[in-house]
Amino acid sequence: MLAIECRLDGDGELGLYVLVAPHLGATGHDNVATVERYQGRRVLLAEQGPFGLALAAADEHQADAFGRASAGYVGTSDGWQDFARNGAMASQYRNAGPGNVALIGDCRAARLWRSVSAAAPRRRRPWRYRASIQPFDNVLQQQISDWEGWQTRCAERSPPTLDLPDVIREQAVVSSIVLRAHLDKTYPGAMVASLSVPWGYSANERGGYHLVWPRDLVQCAGALLALGAEPRRATRCAT
Repeated sequence: MLAIECRLDGDGELGLYVLVAPHLGATGHDNVATVERYQGRRVLLAEQGPFGLALAAADEHQADAFGRASAGYVGTSDGWQDFARNGAMASQYRNAGPGNVALIGDCRAARLWRSVSAAAPRRRRPWRYRASIQPFDNVLQQQISDWEGWQTRCAERSPPTLDLPDVIREQAVVSSIVLRAHLDKTYPGAMVASLSVPWGYSANERGGYHLVWPRDLVQCAGALLALGAEPRRATRCAT
């Protein structure tokens, strides 16, 4: 699940929009996008093979933040092209695909909105997997508590760093956070080599650092061990 909070201040004529360009199954090909209603909310949906994604939005009162919404083909009828041609969101299509698709939602009525997206195997129907949107502060506090607890457990097991300069200790903490953020959420113990593609994403290719490579997994597991984290899942994944 991914939760995002956005706030727009300033000119009242400006508006918030959300643009989703799904690449489910690590590819932009054969994705299907639809706009549906579920439990009184407008939901932006995408599917590809066994994978699915759902995006809903709520305003500061937890009401549905989406006004209009549309699904289109990238480069032809997506939200970017709509604004480029019309200077506004002029089209509303319910379906697009299979192909390279994108979804757009109009949140202009909400100066502050929170979005929640869930990605999961399609058989779990992700828009039912996460049927309601929690208040953003609740989600944020859960995340903070989880990270603080993890860092406390690491500090109890890692070598003392009190004699190190503050900048070095802070860098060690940041490094541990970066490593943990690379943990695979689908296969416990696996870690992707990097969340980035340094040379850019110029083609629809599956290769890159965003995959799980045994060489990098060994290095990351060793670093987590040195930082006081528990790498057992990584060793189980490797075997």
